[in-house]
Amino acid sequence: MGSFSYQPIFQYFNTNTNTFETLKSESVEIKIRKGKENGESDAISDFTNTGERDIETIFASTNFNVGKPNFFGSSIFWLLIALPFIGLFAAIFIKKKRQKMAAINPVLAKMSKADKIAMQRLATAEKYWKTQEESAFYEEVSKALWGYISDKLVIPQAELSKENIRSKLSNTQVNKEDIDTFITVLNTCEMAVFAKLGTDMETVYKDAKSIITTIENTI
Repeated sequence: MGSFSYQPIFQYFNTNTNTFETLKSESVEIKIRKGKENGESDAISDFTNTGERDIETIFASTNFNVGKPNFFGSSIFWLLIALPFIGLFAAIFIKKKRQKMAAINPVLAKMSKADKIAMQRLATAEKYWKTQEESAFYEEVSKALWGYISDKLVIPQAELSKENIRSKLSNTQVNKEDIDTFITVLNTCEMAVFAKLGTDMETVYKDAKSIITTIENTI
């Protein structure tokens, strides 16, 4: 609201004189009055409402969070931490269960340890083989075979015989060839001990170990 004046000026390039020339007119006075209020100002202020905006607010800074999985603290992380403890507790549980079963049923305990005891005796026999102590070697192999089959098939010492062993093994899934091999190794050990017949200790050792493993995996 008020009065303003300005002087129109027109400037051009005169091609005849090759110079810029300026034309001026009389000053013009403009008076400005206060107008009537309308809803334009309200419309402008309402433009900030979310429902009437076509363009959202522009932010100067952005922070994009790409969803990278965090391994530490994840379920897989804690599972890997817990696995060794789970395995340890499982091993302890199985061991205690076996000990409990052995205490309840000594026969079952002897059956489950038959292979382990036989292999320990064969390890002793191997030492005699390396030192060329033939008599001690064959006696230890013989003990390993007799002891294993007695514990595995639950045959009392008083009833141990080759015929009884053959009969008991025939009632299992062990085939005839493996039964014959077991009896043959027993006979070889007896002849080496009592008849002093020289045999190959390495062959006897390997055959004894192999047949015990075969029967253990079959029964």
